[in-house]
Amino acid sequence: MADDKQYISNLDAIHIDVLREIGNIGSGNAASSLSMMLNTRVDMNVPTVKILDIEELAETLGGPEKQVVGILFTLHEDFEGMMMFITEKQFAHLVLNVLMGKNFDKFEDLGEMDISAIKEVGNIMVGAYIGAIAQMTNMKIALSPPSIAIDMVGALLNVPAVEIEKYGDKALFIQDGFINGNNQVTSYLLLIPEVGYLKKIFQILGLEM
Repeated sequence: MADDKQYISNLDAIHIDVLREIGNIGSGNAASSLSMMLNTRVDMNVPTVKILDIEELAETLGGPEKQVVGILFTLHEDFEGMMMFITEKQFAHLVLNVLMGKNFDKFEDLGEMDISAIKEVGNIMVGAYIGAIAQMTNMKIALSPPSIAIDMVGALLNVPAVEIEKYGDKALFIQDGFINGNNQVTSYLLLIPEVGYLKKIFQILGLEM
């Protein structure tokens, strides 16, 4: 377990580049899927891929008291771990405005259909990244049904933080910028892999630690 706790911390530049490439492919897939869902053009910026400490996550997301939407999935079969899709109000606003012609001022205004629409976007976004991992490794990866919460960043990160701490103090963080007309919105993905399965990805791709 001690070695596992240091595994993510010890990833070198080549391993980070592999994770970044997965992020690039996943972002491209996500932009295409989002375009199809919204029936409008969605472009993307080059994603930012980082290995972050637990303590850095909340501040990177805008501070522990910032309200966001978090959609949590567990991963099964050839790859196990957790993935959380996190969106700010601007992203949710874009989705609901295009899909349902709805404006809203605060998350408390969202109804059941609105939340279902945001949850479906989470399915699409996480599925795009999982598809990128499967594409590169030929792994079969299944997603659990999503669990959605609207809360402050600090509270929302409690669940994944417990999983991160099992294997050290770091997680893979992907920040995406999507552009639709004059609108630019940001979303985030947090990947917490079971360490053995992260090792398996690198082994399949011919990289050893």
